Amino acid sequence: MGFSHLLTDFSDPKATCSAQNFTRKSAQFEKGYATAWKDILEKQDNQRQAWETQLTHSLQDLSFTYHEASAHILESLQPLLEKTLATLLPQIAEQTLPHIIAEQIMEHLTTQEQPQVQITSAPDTQIELEALMPDNSELSIEMVEDPSLVPGLVFLRIGKVEQQVNTTKVATNICTTITGFFQENKKDLKYG
Repeated sequence: MGFSHLLTDFSDPKATCSAQNFTRKSAQFEKGYATAWKDILEKQDNQRQAWETQLTHSLQDLSFTYHEASAHILESLQPLLEKTLATLLPQIAEQTLPHIIAEQIMEHLTTQEQPQVQITSAPDTQIELEALMPDNSELSIEMVEDPSLVPGLVFLRIGKVEQQVNTTKVATNICTTITGFFQENKKDLKYG
């Protein structure tokens, strides 16, 4: 058995018509296939765009929610943090002031020989400073009481070097910085 039954016989007019039908049907099939393929690609593209849009909106909502939650947490922490700092910082400053002064004196003792030390402070601060001053016979310390000074402010003169130590100002600056941080956070949330 040969292959002749598989091949179209063009000598027969019926066969030519059949070949034309085949060509026409093949063209229609190709056209239908291309149209279906185009529709599928358009549908996939539309679906992808819808997913991208939905994902974008979800991420924006999530971002907005995060910023709202962050702002809410910071807003609720603000009074607690400010109150804690306003209460603790002056106490910490008061307790550390004598140590800072003693440290400054000891530092200058290594760079200067037998310096004359003068400490000018408020009456309340002077009592604390006297209790922590090193007992050193080589060191001449003069304590000067100045009622016009606020507690936490000390003027220190070691030899020719003059220095101001103001722990109250440092504590105030820290509180101001914290308050400024919360105000900037509120502005950022308000104006985006």
